[in-house]
Amino acid sequence: MAGRQHPVGYHFAGRRVTIRLDLGLLQLIDDGVLLRSLPNPLTPAELARLRDARPAGPPPQPPTGPVRVERRISGRGALAVAGQRIHVGMVHAGRTAAVETADTTWRIYHGDELLTEVARTTSKNIARFKVSKPEAPRRRAAPTDSAGQVS
Repeated sequence: MAGRQHPVGYHFAGRRVTIRLDLGLLQLIDDGVLLRSLPNPLTPAELARLRDARPAGPPPQPPTGPVRVERRISGRGALAVAGQRIHVGMVHAGRTAAVETADTTWRIYHGDELLTEVARTTSKNIARFKVSKPEAPRRRAAPTDSAGQVS
């Protein structure tokens, strides 16, 4: 946009979105639903030189329904979302779970199975929407004897 790249989030990579510039605000829209709002990085001079720009239509609506994100359950059976740590259980360690937000609770699913529902204790917004890649397994150090020799 305006001859430069502007970071908007890696989870939108390869996705075609509409950009709405409104009073210092840059909004990403897909099918009339607001995906993200960011500060407008363009100067008034750059705004005047934009090609194929047209007047904005009605403001976008925030998405309806609960937000659903993915998280990987740690080896200790916990996950974190929006700054809140949630213990799911050691039996679920290593699985990828879907976390659905509601007004006052988090619902954690594995596939269609509801694992747990916990009270929401944070008012932070969700910042990450995709689960990170699993880290490589750690190697155990080889046992050594009292002289420091590997046995």
